[in-house]
Amino acid sequence: MNFEMTGFLQPMKETEKFKPYIEQSYDSGWVSRRLKFNVICNTNKHVLSIDGGSFSDGHGDIYVIGKNTIDDNGKIIKGETFKIPFNERFTSKRVEEVAEFKKLIFDTEEYGRRYILKNLVEKLDNKENITDEELKSCDVNNVDDLKSVYNESLSKRYEFISEWDFVEFVKDVLNSGEFKDRPFTIKGEVRVSYNPESNKFYTSYVPNRIYLAKPDTEIDAVATGKVYFGSEAIDDSLIEETDKYYVDCYTFEYNKETKKKDLAVPIRLSIKSKTEKEKKIAKKLLGYFEVEDEAVKELGLRIRLIDGAEVKEIELEDLDEETRENVELGLITLEDIKREIGGVFGDNLKENQIIGLAQGYSRGSKETVYTPEDFIIKSHEKEVNIDEVLESDDDEI
Repeated sequence: MNFEMTGFLQPMKETEKFKPYIEQSYDSGWVSRRLKFNVICNTNKHVLSIDGGSFSDGHGDIYVIGKNTIDDNGKIIKGETFKIPFNERFTSKRVEEVAEFKKLIFDTEEYGRRYILKNLVEKLDNKENITDEELKSCDVNNVDDLKSVYNESLSKRYEFISEWDFVEFVKDVLNSGEFKDRPFTIKGEVRVSYNPESNKFYTSYVPNRIYLAKPDTEIDAVATGKVYFGSEAIDDSLIEETDKYYVDCYTFEYNKETKKKDLAVPIRLSIKSKTEKEKKIAKKLLGYFEVEDEAVKELGLRIRLIDGAEVKEIELEDLDEETRENVELGLITLEDIKREIGGVFGDNLKENQIIGLAQGYSRGSKETVYTPEDFIIKSHEKEVNIDEVLESDDDEI
């Protein structure tokens, strides 16, 4: 799964037992770095992590993927894996060879400003007229300053091809506090590891893109990806108590143990079903999770990541007696109250909430060649029981 969060970057507090930044050396000469930090999304706090490493003497290579090319017939040729010597990782020419999706980016330019500057520089080169309004739109005072301002904008985009340097840069930004009041959009991968001894899964949110958020971007945290499920996925036992259905599914992760068969990772999802609209949506979604016999289906989903207090839309019963009476008498509307307060906080929870379908699944779930046996993990002669995993108090997915 991939994730996208928009929120505020926050360094984690160091204590005697917890170090948000760790650098460790090994006898082989390898040095590892690990940074953990928070992204604050309204009432939710998500922990992100970046791991990097290098040899202390600077030797070694970085494995990257090259950019796609187009042959004489117009056919796209996918970029191939190649190596860049570690000591050449900052060489512009070498970085330029790397496919964009394999780069690690931190961008501190205002959203959209560089695009405007680029277009104006092209107009300038073509000797086209540039108006004062166009200059003002990107905060440039004089047309003669346009190219220097554009180059300054380019310098705010930091590109890395090694996590070793990305860790250090993000740590320095966090410690500087320069952008503590500015929301960022962070994109990356949801990675899951499995501990066969404890029989538990652990989730990490690993960023690869961090840039200043668009002014009107909603503060939120959403994951997107495919889930797989069988005939017993739906759990309606808590609907009366929570106004939610739950669905037990699986995702697949690279298995570091076998390095062959992908690891089946259990994930529990919730579907809200309180308001009339939510009930209609829940009915539609539950239909996609219906599976017959021993079949296994897949569904691409957008999932809200909740780790804190859930913000819910205000309803009449949430209001105090005085305010509720004024609404009922028509002295003020419920919509006015919503605009005034924004929302109410629910209980603290850690939950993965379905909010929509992913691209490619507009018609719902699809058949697969998997069977329920593909979700059984045997490691150290111990089978994984989904109920045992999902009821754990650890940071499993």
